[in-house]
Amino acid sequence: LEVVPFAFLGIGLLVSLMFDWDWAAALTAVLLVFERIDGFVYAGLLIAAFFVTASDGRRREMLRRIAVPAAVVFIAYHGWRWSYFNDLIPAPVEAKILYKLMPHRNLLVKQPDQSYLMSFISAYGWLAAIGCAGAAGHGLWRGGMPRRVALATLALTAYVAVVGDWMFGWRFLVALLP
Repeated sequence: LEVVPFAFLGIGLLVSLMFDWDWAAALTAVLLVFERIDGFVYAGLLIAAFFVTASDGRRREMLRRIAVPAAVVFIAYHGWRWSYFNDLIPAPVEAKILYKLMPHRNLLVKQPDQSYLMSFISAYGWLAAIGCAGAAGHGLWRGGMPRRVALATLALTAYVAVVGDWMFGWRFLVALLP
């Protein structure tokens, strides 16, 4: 059920970063952190793509107006969560994600027949995948805003490809649509 709000928050963060609406970027980044346990990854990757391609002055502004406020909320929220549950890594994250990064941590693991990204490509076809890869390559080559968006999309795609999903469908890829 969180897919639609999460996608809208992702779009909101992207638009906020594109138009230098720092207060809105900070707010949507914080809401992404609250919406999903891994929301900080999506927010962090989007902010990082714009941060690394910004001028020095803009980087300082982004750090002060977006990254630091979002980081403070992230630390406070996850610090509270850790103190309350006495668990640094939530059980759903460990069961659904961490075993992919640290194999053999769980007693029972049912690997999917096909990776998350390959399953998505199989459903929509290689032509669509090649078109998206070409658009990302063009954005990287062109520079400016297309480069920022392409960097963010590639980073998020890499994360989604590694993490995948335990449910049917491609809800994690919805956040990549913008």
